[in-house]
Amino acid sequence: MRYVVTILVLISLSAVSYADDSETNPLARKIKTKLQKSVDKRFDEYHGYCDVMIEMEHKGKKAYITKVRGSGDSSVCKYVKSKIKIGKRYHYTIPEKYIRLHISTKG
Repeated sequence: MRYVVTILVLISLSAVSYADDSETNPLARKIKTKLQKSVDKRFDEYHGYCDVMIEMEHKGKKAYITKVRGSGDSSVCKYVKSKIKIGKRYHYTIPEKYIRLHISTKG
C-alpha cells in the first residue's frame, strides 16, 4: 500500500500543469506583461478574462505572429486581440509555434 501511495505522489508531482506559457517561456512572459499592463489600465472596475492563443511562424531567430484567437469575456478578448499585431516579430530563445496566455482583469 505504501508503494502505491508513493507512486501516485511521484506521478502527481511530475504532471504539473501551468496556467499559461508565461511561467516557462521568456517570450510569452514578455508578451503577457505588455498585455496585462494594458488591460489593467483599460478595465479598472471590470471582472473578466481572456485565454489567448497566439500562433507564430519562425524564420531564423525571429518569430512572427501569424494568428491570434481568444476565448472568454468578449470585451476583454476584443481589446487584447486589438493589442496583438499580426506580423509583429520577436527574438526568441525557446521556439514554440503556439503560445497560450491567460489575461485577467484585476477589478
